[in-house]
Amino acid sequence: MSLALIDVYRDIALAAQIAAVLFALQFSLIIFSQWRNQRVRHWKDIRLGWGTFLLMAAIHLIFFTIADFYTAGHVFQPIPPTSMEREFWLKLGYFTLQIGLLILTLAVNRILANRVFYLISIVSLASVILSIVLSHDMLRIIAFAVTAPAVVIELLAFTYFTIRTVKGRMRRSVGMFFISFVFLIVGYMFESDYFVVDLIGPVSYTVGALVIAAGCIIMGTTLPEITDFDEFNWWLAVRELFMLTRDGVSLMSIDFSEGRASTLDTESLLTSSGITGIRTVLKKIIGTEEEVQIVDQGTIKMLFAYSKHTLGVLVVTKPLETLIEKLTSFVTRFEVLFAGVLEDFDGNISVFAPAQRLALAEFSRTQETARTKIVGTR
Repeated sequence: MSLALIDVYRDIALAAQIAAVLFALQFSLIIFSQWRNQRVRHWKDIRLGWGTFLLMAAIHLIFFTIADFYTAGHVFQPIPPTSMEREFWLKLGYFTLQIGLLILTLAVNRILANRVFYLISIVSLASVILSIVLSHDMLRIIAFAVTAPAVVIELLAFTYFTIRTVKGRMRRSVGMFFISFVFLIVGYMFESDYFVVDLIGPVSYTVGALVIAAGCIIMGTTLPEITDFDEFNWWLAVRELFMLTRDGVSLMSIDFSEGRASTLDTESLLTSSGITGIRTVLKKIIGTEEEVQIVDQGTIKMLFAYSKHTLGVLVVTKPLETLIEKLTSFVTRFEVLFAGVLEDFDGNISVFAPAQRLALAEFSRTQETARTKIVGTR
């Protein structure tokens, strides 16, 4: 291969690497800005975890770019010698990458809430330590044989968890995030795997740099599309559920904070009457027959969903898209399940007790939680 063609491959690869760095930095700043603009900020927010991962990925790419393009023995030399200078920058790159992966796994673990996955965080922590003491050749093997498969397994579990529990645009966003991570791994294989590099030649590194840049762009454009990272922990926002007839008769209520379901509770009946009054007054103030969808009162919000005979009201701390879709789905199923009873409703609300389990399964994190959460029915 001519030196002129190698120079072209080198320039394209360098441009792609720089683009990946800039995109990763930009999107990490966007995520940090989202966290900063939150009304209530806390250090355990998953935004910080994912934003920090992108920041570490950008720094890692900077170190690798220095090693691969600006040191003695860079990858586009005909016979790259091993130099201490290049080894130094590569080890820094692996060190920052492993820190980023450790932070990412901890952020994902916070959502999965499964202690088994902390083993992967331990693997990432061990990789951080090993990146200090081992050579670049050993780190390359560990990265592809141990760290990358472990992180992919956790992200697959995270994707599966999200698809099963989260509604709306979040499913698509998480799926795209996983695809972008696969892009990054494939890109690194083209850049670092001896077999691929020997088989394809210098163009392998150029292809890898372009794939990594594409992965950073997909990841960065996906994360800001996640309207609220609290969607991943939607069950923490749920407070109470009320089911009423269109005329305001209370059919069922559940207090999720206390794990208490009720159909005859006096307090629940009074609350249901108050909700009906709020709905009526708001419709009169607005001057329209259009039904109320959301009532925002400071830290508490009320989400409304309607069917032919019933009205569902979910009291939450945040009007998350997942909860809106879940409430709509539950009200529809409630209507179908009790269609005959609601059509000729005689005031007997005890017949709606079986729906309590259905509600707990819908608005608790898992069905297993729902089976154990209820502590009393009155």
